[in-house]
Amino acid sequence: MSGIAALAGVQRPVVSMWRKRPRARGRVVPFPKPADYVDGVERFSAREIVEWLELSGRGTNPEARDDALAHSAFPDFGIPATTAGEGAEGLLALKARTGAQLTSLGLEELLDLSDAEDPDDEAIYSEILALGPTCPAVAAYVDELVDAAYDTATAAEVLEALLRSPLERPEFLADKATNFMGAVTAALARELPDRSVLLVDPDGRARTLIAAAAGHLEESRDYAADVRGDGKSSRRTRRRLICRGVSLGPLSADQGVVGIINAVPCGGSALELLAHIEDVCLDFTVAQPVVVIGPATVLCDELSEPESEQLRAVFLRGRLRCAVRLPHGMSPGRPRERVALWVLGAPQDSLLVGQRWFGAGDLTDDALGDAEVDAIATDVVACTRARLARAHAFTSLRLMRTSDVLAEDAGLVPLAVSPERHLQPSAAERVVTIRQAFARLAGDIHDCQVARVRVDPSETSSSPPTLLGELVDRGVMRVHRGTRIDIDGLRADGAVSVFTTDDVLAHRYPPAMGLGALEFVTDHPRALRTEPGDVVFVSAPAPAAVVDRDGGNAVCSPVRILRVPATSGLSTHGLAAVINGPRVRGRDWRAWPVPVPDPAAAPGLDEALRLLEEERAWHARRASDLARLAAELAGAAGHVQASVTVLSESHKVTENVTISSLERGDRSREQPA
Repeated sequence: MSGIAALAGVQRPVVSMWRKRPRARGRVVPFPKPADYVDGVERFSAREIVEWLELSGRGTNPEARDDALAHSAFPDFGIPATTAGEGAEGLLALKARTGAQLTSLGLEELLDLSDAEDPDDEAIYSEILALGPTCPAVAAYVDELVDAAYDTATAAEVLEALLRSPLERPEFLADKATNFMGAVTAALARELPDRSVLLVDPDGRARTLIAAAAGHLEESRDYAADVRGDGKSSRRTRRRLICRGVSLGPLSADQGVVGIINAVPCGGSALELLAHIEDVCLDFTVAQPVVVIGPATVLCDELSEPESEQLRAVFLRGRLRCAVRLPHGMSPGRPRERVALWVLGAPQDSLLVGQRWFGAGDLTDDALGDAEVDAIATDVVACTRARLARAHAFTSLRLMRTSDVLAEDAGLVPLAVSPERHLQPSAAERVVTIRQAFARLAGDIHDCQVARVRVDPSETSSSPPTLLGELVDRGVMRVHRGTRIDIDGLRADGAVSVFTTDDVLAHRYPPAMGLGALEFVTDHPRALRTEPGDVVFVSAPAPAAVVDRDGGNAVCSPVRILRVPATSGLSTHGLAAVINGPRVRGRDWRAWPVPVPDPAAAPGLDEALRLLEEERAWHARRASDLARLAAELAGAAGHVQASVTVLSESHKVTENVTISSLERGDRSREQPA
């Protein structure tokens, strides 16, 4: 039914409706009956469907008769379907290379032509030879398919879809993943000093990735593909690349090389996949970048097998330049499995292990639109060269110290890792930066409370952030859901204030609206209220948090309450500041990284952050007052006349502000005294 809908140019439910309602244009035109059943799926005659469309006037495709072949099932040529399909692909590749009309050629002529185009029998000769006497019939079908699809590239896509069984599990990457990988590969290729580039597929599984990279390169570089291996997968990849117009083989002896490894799906254990990547990389020099896409459980997450962790550490100490976890849904056949990107480049042999670094990124909540893909590709390129990394402002990746990752032994890419332009500064540098920020704030206003805060280096060693969900699971704190409250019923004079999403996003305390006390108790008898020090937060549309200093307020779902016991040693204002900061991203609050301070320093930190929050609120109120004043003064141009004089800095008052209302009809201008 989906094929009929595509042929008619409508959605599938429309065809089902046509089938139930045979009356069209005032007469009854019965829908054709199924011609066959294959694995329980109805099959219809293409000829009958085309005649029915023309007779009933249904659909929006006036060229349905010409397009029917592109939407029909692959024919039965009396030989095994696999042999016929491979032979059809070989003939299609032959047509793409020569442009010949295959129908006019006999069996011997087709074999001679394929031998001339594929003298080493790397892609098409054996497949065409295996067709035997059915070769002319398959050739005629290929010519008709190209006519229906308008070009060989589109015909190749149609043929690939026809040869795939409807019950077969799709083992391919989503279009977004393919486009992303193509953009990254093309960006790396452009950085090579060579005028031409060879895209190398070491095992015949990267056909779609090479085609995507070729599309991004276009005319910026001369390119060709080198598909290695003699198996069926490599031969099939060569045929399909030929159909899409990609040249095979080296262009010159001194061209640049980019390797592409597609490990989706992963056919073995983590150790086997890492060993395969290591073996493949032996065929590339350190100056030739290699792009890898594979399961995130192997490339980014924590590994359970010590042997696998040790082998991955070899990459981390050597050629690994960046590791990126991609969003969900990048592998349609395995929607719950995450995939990830590795870029392998020149090792940092000139640096000590403690000075080496790599780029890490978690794109869980990224849309991977064109702008985001271009920005990420630029970040990836910057990770391949220290000179570029030092000057680059990263938008999606973060530079991680190799020694820190090796010591933590908790995976390569932390969840929700946020971008940071440079590597982490030293403790002394951080203290100086924070002191300067406090000094600037204290100097702006004479009685600023932040001047009371003093920051000194700590002797305690730093610890990595802990995920918020892990702290909740350990019982360090608790998360409570908000109450389902109709926000349309909230009012400004409500005795019980209610936190809404808008309140939290605006960091508004106390909340702007509420409910009557009796109304609240009657309608929501089991509603949980906040306690002093609770952190009220939301995860969507963006992470935000507010500390409820007084308690006794209600929380409207999807707002949540984060309750931190006083014995936890954590700073509630610190938690809110982290949630509101740039390092927390994504809607999964359990994956938010939370720094755990020294318990002895928590009270001082909490008090300092409370002062900072009060100062921020003061400035927010002052900014709001200034905005209202500016709007009122600017609006005077439309309703009143105004004369405003700005005096020198030595004066404390404005000498002349004259306003006379036009609305009262007084058009005289007052003169200054």
